Amino acid sequence: TRSLVPLFKNAIFWICSGIFIYFFCNIFIFSVINYQITQVAWGQHNYFNALTMVIFAIGFLTERTYGELNWKN
Repeated sequence: TRSLVPLFKNAIFWICSGIFIYFFCNIFIFSVINYQITQVAWGQHNYFNALTMVIFAIGFLTERTYGELNWKN
C-alpha cells in the first residue's frame, strides 16, 4: 500500500502548479498582445516565466529529496 504524501512534498503538485500558473497568467497577456505590445506586458510575461521556473525547480528538488515518483517503470 502507498502512504499519503503531504501536498507540498509531492513533486507532481509543484510541476502541475507551475504549468497551471504559467498558462493561466499568460493567457491574459497573450490575448491582448495584438492590441497593446508594451514593455509592461513582456515584463509581466518574463516575471511569470521566472516564477514558473522557480516552481519547477522546487518540484525537482522535492522529487530529489523525497523521491516519491518511480521513474524506473
